[in-house]
Amino acid sequence: MSHYLGATLVSDAFLIAFKFPNFFRRFFAEGAFHAAFVPEFTGLLKDQSQAKKLFCDIKIMMGMVLCLLVILVELFTPFFMHIIAPGASDELRTLAASLTKITFPYILLISLSAILSGVLNSLNRFAAAAAAPIILNIFMIGALLISPDPYTLSMSIIVAGICQWAFLTVLSYRQGYVFQWQKLSMTPPLKNILKRMGPGMISAGVSQINMLIDLTFASFLSVGSLSYIYYADRLNQLPLSIFGIAIATVILPFLSKAVNSSDQRAIERIQTNSLCFTLRLSIPSAVGLVLLSHDIIHLVYGHGRFTSDAVIHTANALAVLGMGLPAYIILKVFNNCFFSRKDTKTPMILSIICIGIHIMCNVLFIEKFGHLTLCGATTLAAWSQVILTFIILKKRGWFVFTSFVLWDAVWTLMACACMGFVIMYTSSRHVMIKIPMAGLVYFLTHVGLIKKFFKR
Repeated sequence: MSHYLGATLVSDAFLIAFKFPNFFRRFFAEGAFHAAFVPEFTGLLKDQSQAKKLFCDIKIMMGMVLCLLVILVELFTPFFMHIIAPGASDELRTLAASLTKITFPYILLISLSAILSGVLNSLNRFAAAAAAPIILNIFMIGALLISPDPYTLSMSIIVAGICQWAFLTVLSYRQGYVFQWQKLSMTPPLKNILKRMGPGMISAGVSQINMLIDLTFASFLSVGSLSYIYYADRLNQLPLSIFGIAIATVILPFLSKAVNSSDQRAIERIQTNSLCFTLRLSIPSAVGLVLLSHDIIHLVYGHGRFTSDAVIHTANALAVLGMGLPAYIILKVFNNCFFSRKDTKTPMILSIICIGIHIMCNVLFIEKFGHLTLCGATTLAAWSQVILTFIILKKRGWFVFTSFVLWDAVWTLMACACMGFVIMYTSSRHVMIKIPMAGLVYFLTHVGLIKKFFKR
């Protein structure tokens, strides 16, 4: 996409059209829905009839709500464009509105797919649900190769959404979960999900709320600012998705089962292992993104219509976003401590506080630092939420912070310092040589420190 569209008015317009349905996705799909649905559905698996009834009820409920939302947005698209991008030019808003009319039904398709993914995850079937987004990537790449224009690219999103839904429907059918039309009944499990989804929409979707805030502020900046942030965030999201979201998705069903059975040893083991694992992966990823930001951006994006100025602006954005990477991933682990206990209200309150911090930073510094203010505000808000969440979890006794976690974090930081030294002072200029060298140094140093500790 960067090769064919660059960081231009066209790319900014498409990103608005692409981000708008994805903003609701975190509320009605993976984020709030997953956090509310999986613990409730997992508790019903002993009674297959109740589990299947909940599956059908939630699909009917979600389908009705989202159909109304799609109709509303399709009818008043230009109005919504004025709300989310008030500072954009008329040309940009007009193009964004046209593209949004094409892309927005994707929210219905991906949300129905999220229900199927939640069922599969609860049944410990993670691979298929995790692989489904690859379909979207394939269709978007194919569309750009066939006809590199924003309208074809927008159409590919809808086709991909249909294929994702069909793919997961077949897999759920094989597990015995077949959707059947029935009279919608507000059963206690369905009420519990809807009750928890309210606050969960804010807590699980805080990054998307911040994204929409950034989009609004970015509309007042120069053309391309939105694209700089988006392209940088794609690389920042890579370790976040592979490590943070993957770990959080996997541990939630197991943590929910341990909480439901009051197995304190299992709870502590799952929480400690997941936190240590995320720290071992997120901190070196952050160091690499910060120190190699320009090299990585130049390698990945520095061709086609992506100019040298765009490379510099995007690299700076990546460095600032990378500083917050460990916080984003730690939050995924911490929030599961609340979600597994069916508490979505506390993360919601913390999220509201951090959204306020985010907005305040944008207002105070956007004129001086431009698009980097939006990235810095996101990073600062994430670390603020980590600190507040840490305090509450410790006070409630919901997360036992053992000495092993502390020592493991120290080892990780020492190994990252060695890795950073190699990145900064290695003689090779090519990033494809620096990255494996740095990774090898980090791995050997980390393992060496652990062995030395246990020998004592």
